[in-house]
Amino acid sequence: MAKIMYTSSSPRIPAYLAVIVALWPWVWTPTLASAAPARTSAEAAVHVLPISREHSVVLALQNNMDIKIERLSPLIREEEIRREAGAFFAPRLGFEAGADRSQRPVGSVLAGAQVLETQNIDVNTGVSMRSLSGGVVSLDLRNKRFESNSVFQLFDPQYTSELALTLTHPLLKNFGGGINGLRIKVARNNLQISKYQLKVVVTNLIVDVQQTYWDLVLGVNDMKARRRALEVAQHLQRRTTEMVAGGRLPSLALLQAKTAVLEREIDLDAGEHAFHDAQARLRALLNLDQVSAPAEYTLVPTDSPLLEPKTVSAEEGLKHALANRPELFQAKLDQENRALGVKFAKNQRLPELNFIGSIGLSGLSGAPTANPLTTIPVGGVPVTNFLPDGQVSSLEGGYEDALGKLFSGDFISYKVGLNVQIPLGNQLARSELAKARLEEEKSRLTLQTLEQKITLEVEGVARAINSRMKTIEGARSLRHLAERKLDMAQEGLELGVASVTDVIEAQKNLSLAERDELKTITEYNKMLVLWEKTTGIALERFHIDL
Repeated sequence: MAKIMYTSSSPRIPAYLAVIVALWPWVWTPTLASAAPARTSAEAAVHVLPISREHSVVLALQNNMDIKIERLSPLIREEEIRREAGAFFAPRLGFEAGADRSQRPVGSVLAGAQVLETQNIDVNTGVSMRSLSGGVVSLDLRNKRFESNSVFQLFDPQYTSELALTLTHPLLKNFGGGINGLRIKVARNNLQISKYQLKVVVTNLIVDVQQTYWDLVLGVNDMKARRRALEVAQHLQRRTTEMVAGGRLPSLALLQAKTAVLEREIDLDAGEHAFHDAQARLRALLNLDQVSAPAEYTLVPTDSPLLEPKTVSAEEGLKHALANRPELFQAKLDQENRALGVKFAKNQRLPELNFIGSIGLSGLSGAPTANPLTTIPVGGVPVTNFLPDGQVSSLEGGYEDALGKLFSGDFISYKVGLNVQIPLGNQLARSELAKARLEEEKSRLTLQTLEQKITLEVEGVARAINSRMKTIEGARSLRHLAERKLDMAQEGLELGVASVTDVIEAQKNLSLAERDELKTITEYNKMLVLWEKTTGIALERFHIDL
């Protein structure tokens, strides 16, 4: 069974999770609550769960349903291997018993009776086994008790026992372990493919959790920026009210200030919607309903976005990707399976040539009959005189005597032969071979396309990361300029050289600049997460062993 093993350098993680789960209904952190959207007094009792990015990944791996589902695939593939291997070296024991009785008129004196009556009791058993080379070996023991009213019957009842060892082995089609073991090889490859698929699912989950976590961080910080913008607009409204009352500004200015406040409130509502959307997506990934979570709770991220400049090498990243990406290993194993399919299809075009050989022992016994035929003279000599001395008496006895004759080894038979079947036209086998070759070519092209796609992904993410810091610096510079413009507009309003419209426009530009900077920083951190996925090091980053 594929198990997810998570290790970390921090020994406090298990204790942290245990405390959070145990004390969840009482977790409430006033200092962190300010990071969440403002709540009314009726919502003040909503629980707050501080959570880090690393802890989010741990909870997701423990609770996510997709992971639980995908863990079953390797177990299913293991059973398929056992099923395919069970076709070889798995003895089969058979048992058969039956009885019949018949009465039928006959039209020949050679039948020995005008109305021939027979009665049979058969008890047979045997064991057979198929070898990896394609042959089938069977050992069969057949027993019969026979009764008849025919005057030609020397024994009545008559007991016969036969023991036969039979070998049937293909010599062309389906010959050899290389052909018969193909299904086992394919099943083993499918097991590895399922394990790599589990890695793909785990990797995608890790990436989704981290990127959603950063979206939540963006939502929290974006809410702060929108709330500050609302506070600034409210301050402008109060100041404008004072200046209108003092006759320094017209009434239209107050209307403009109130409009700006309403716009910031609408903007804040949109930010709350985005925040709650990120909350819902992260909760769904963590599947926190699997633990005793309260009915209402708010996830509060404790990690801040990284701002450290990082330069990545597309060449080194491509080396890691080609060595670690599970999708590549899946495609290579699938190509190997298709090649095995071509090999099998080629073999199926051959005619069937089977060797058949058997060796057997037999035994006979019964009660001698006292019929008039045995005393009929032939040339003045009784029929029984033509039989070897003591033959009839030596075979006299019951079933156990028949077994004794069987195992004495006095009565041996054997058979060898060949069986040939040549399909005329063989269209089915040729079509299967053509199909297998097309599937192999398709898998080869799929692998090449995947390699090209991975190369483009690595190069694209590398360019994005290396250029993202310049974008962050540009966004930061724009924010500084927007702050200066707002200060100048507010000073100009006090001096009477700027209008309320100028201040509102400067406030709006500053809010947009702050949010653009936050978004740029968040996108940079999401790109770093995507780099780990693209280069195939996401599992290594969190010390996850499958």
